[in-house]
Amino acid sequence: MKALTKNYGHLAIAILIFLLVSLLIPTVNGLTSGGAAVIGIFVAAVYMWITIGVGWPSFLVITGLCFVAGTFTGVEIFANSFGSFMMPLMIAVLILNDALNQVGITKRIATWFITRKAVKNRPWVFIGMFILAGIVLEMFMELIPPIIIMLAICDSICSDLGYERDDSFPKALRMGILWTSVVAYGSSPIAHSIVVIILNNIEKATGIAISYLQYLGVGIPFVLLFFGATMLVLKFIVRPDVSKFVHYDLEKVQGETKPLGLRGKLVVAIFALVVFLWIFPNFGGYISFLAPVANFFKSFAGALPAIPPMIGIVLLSLIHAEGKPLINFSESLNRINWSAILFTVCIVLLGYCFTSANTGITPFLQSMFAPLSSMLSPFGIVAVALVICLALTNFMSNLLSSQLVFAAFLPVLIGMVGPSSALVLVMGVGVGLMANTAFLTPSANPGAPIIFSQGLPVKEGLKYGWIMMLIGYALMMIVAYPLASWILG
Repeated sequence: MKALTKNYGHLAIAILIFLLVSLLIPTVNGLTSGGAAVIGIFVAAVYMWITIGVGWPSFLVITGLCFVAGTFTGVEIFANSFGSFMMPLMIAVLILNDALNQVGITKRIATWFITRKAVKNRPWVFIGMFILAGIVLEMFMELIPPIIIMLAICDSICSDLGYERDDSFPKALRMGILWTSVVAYGSSPIAHSIVVIILNNIEKATGIAISYLQYLGVGIPFVLLFFGATMLVLKFIVRPDVSKFVHYDLEKVQGETKPLGLRGKLVVAIFALVVFLWIFPNFGGYISFLAPVANFFKSFAGALPAIPPMIGIVLLSLIHAEGKPLINFSESLNRINWSAILFTVCIVLLGYCFTSANTGITPFLQSMFAPLSSMLSPFGIVAVALVICLALTNFMSNLLSSQLVFAAFLPVLIGMVGPSSALVLVMGVGVGLMANTAFLTPSANPGAPIIFSQGLPVKEGLKYGWIMMLIGYALMMIVAYPLASWILG
């Protein structure tokens, strides 16, 4: 009852925020009254997502946008939310992740890393392999499942070694998970809706598609360097007590790993096929006899990311092993996170509304930030946009921070260098990386509250997290920026 009353209070505040913003914001420089209402809905939505959650408030936001008078039709609203390719993409990707978890492949991969002979009696090799296992999993899975698996392994091993939950060694492992999981997630577009949305935004603004391979060409070096920085910070600044690691029983951990079995092998094979289909259009065109097939896939344009996982779900449902299908579709639907799906399609819709000519928000923001174009170079605009993105994302949703930065700075940059400039594409990749360098507070990413609630105090996350934020930004500007310029130029 207390929680319900609290939600009523937050809803009332959100309505007040909407009214104040939509009525007080001046309709100048191209901004229409409908555009002012959209901005009001967006600000109120941010408040509700932070205070109430992302489930039913997302329904309320979508409904509210239907009532913005004279700006959008109902068909237009639903076509750009539930009718967008993000809806089937999210459902299919979450079911694929669920299938991998059900056959135990996630834990098996993690265990493989921490049972190599090289980790025996070498605590820092173990810590590195433990964190690297999480990075590998996050590169192709949704954010939360690998975090839950890695935390469970951390608790089990630390308990066997004789560590208490608040000892420095398990805290160091949790810091490693906290810092690198979301960065690894943001370094790959494979099965990652946030990165896909960012790439889709850039393609809409420029007419140029950044391929998965191009993004990975920047993302993989970035996350590997960030991993190296994580190890240095843990070893020389955090300095956990590793004395009890002498009790680590590698053989026992290996013995607890169950064999993958036929079902698991088939699920992994289908997932590998999905990944192949995602990247195939990027290189298939260079092979003469495969070029027609690659061009056929390219013809799907913006909807392409959703097709391979949908094919994967059909195969998982049709193929049987050990007397039953690889997935029970109905049970899988019950296990996936529908609130995350609603939130994602709502963000996609808001992105459409922000860029619609009917709202005038784009020219309004362009005029607001236009003075920056006379004060800063194009590189300076990108540098400021990325540091603001980094600051925002550590206190709010990764997706929200990226959308805000795009709305504010993309029109300014395009006005300076043109939509076809490689610098616009570089900024897009940079936003993808910086929006996911998010771990300072519990609200920074969906996995952060899980880690903070399971043995890592928020004050310690703040104590060391800002160092990793600065390192992430430095790696972005010193390494990722020139690398992206070279790959995309």
